[in-house]
Amino acid sequence: MKKLLLFMLLLSTPAWATNYYVATTGSNSSSGTGSGSPWLTIAYASTRISAGDTVHVAAGTYTSSGFTTSKSGSSGSRVVYVSDVVWGAHIVSTSSTAWDNGGNYVDIVGFDVTAPTGYNGIYTSGTYTRIMGNNVHNVRTSSCDGTGGSGINLNGSYATVSTNFVHDNGPLGCNYVHGIYFLQPYGWATNNLIVHNGGFGI
Repeated sequence: MKKLLLFMLLLSTPAWATNYYVATTGSNSSSGTGSGSPWLTIAYASTRISAGDTVHVAAGTYTSSGFTTSKSGSSGSRVVYVSDVVWGAHIVSTSSTAWDNGGNYVDIVGFDVTAPTGYNGIYTSGTYTRIMGNNVHNVRTSSCDGTGGSGINLNGSYATVSTNFVHDNGPLGCNYVHGIYFLQPYGWATNNLIVHNGGFGI
């Protein structure tokens, strides 16, 4: 799986792209340009990067009330966020959607994501988002109402959701909390493992 993710990243990363780094030991006053001077948060990295850049996130637990990324790439220069250890970067939300992406042509690869009291694990309103190889689980685990929720929520067209493990989202039997939820057309879900979600798998 790790080799597959790396291969996909190499195909989608142009030669002029810059690599940036985030770690739990980092600081948002650092340069972010090396593993020895990482930024502290993915949200801050999103404000500093350009189309075609890759943000490498070190293993560790990143706890917040939820965060937003908004930088867009393009069809030939995607923005990539990747956990350098597959499922090693743990994104934990204490109150809201764990990761809210508004950028277009964005890849989110290899993270462990949970939001026990939030509505979504990963939510994207960007077009042409690719969400690949993530472990998304234990979202909205104790609430069941018409507001709903999901592990991965696609509110942007032409989204691809591939090789994710999406499980244990919502109380079992809750028809409002789903595994993967497409709100916009032309999306693709391929090779995901989806189990023990309250509502529909997809």
